Order: sequence, then structure tokens, then C-alpha cells
Amino acid sequence: MQIFGDRSQLCFEVSDTLENGLLTIDIWCANKLITYFDNMAYLPSFTQSLRRELESLLGSSLSNAPCVNYGPTTDDVSARITKNGNMVDIEFELDDTEKSHVTIEAEILTGIFREVILKLESVALA
Repeated sequence: MQIFGDRSQLCFEVSDTLENGLLTIDIWCANKLITYFDNMAYLPSFTQSLRRELESLLGSSLSNAPCVNYGPTTDDVSARITKNGNMVDIEFELDDTEKSHVTIEAEILTGIFREVILKLESVALA
């Protein structure tokens, strides 16, 4: 298991091996496990979803845009993202519970995404 990021902000904990074509990925945001129900990801679509979100983050602005849409693995979370200069705000809700919020530097967030994508690609090639 390899850890990218910080659970208090955004964190991906990624398994090193595929199991029946799926990869175990725990995602944490604001100290809350957002993949508590389903943490098994189909690698090709999960990786592509991360790439799309990274491309959006690299753009000049995001305002209340949907995020954390990585397929069935993240069906239990509803999240929106806003980019203000070099800061990114993520607001999310798990299964109709109270909303949570985290603010993270855009450079740190994009770095996490890049590292996770590289890890997913290396697992896919193994």
C-alpha cells in the first residue's frame, strides 16, 4: 500500500497489486474515508477519471464544479470543487450526512493526482 497526500486534506491509499482485475484504493478527505462502502476500482476507468479531473484542475478556474467522480468506487460521495487562485476548496457529502469541507493548495493537489496516476499506471503494467 502506498500513500499519497494527507488524510486531513486529500489522501489516496493505493494497493500494490490487482485482485481479480480490481485495485484497492482508499480515499480520504478531511479525515473522512469516502470509499467506506466500495474501495475496489477498475483501473482503466478510475485512472481516466483522475486524468480528467487533473486537467480541470490545471485550467484557470473552477467554480462549484462536480469532482471525485471516479466511477462506482465513489458513488457514495457527492463533491464540488472551486479553485480560487492557488487554493482549491472541496466540499463533499457522504450519503446525506452533513457537508464537510477542505482547502488545499492547487499545486499540492495536482501533485497528488500526478503521483497517484503514475502509481496506477505502474500497477497496470505489472
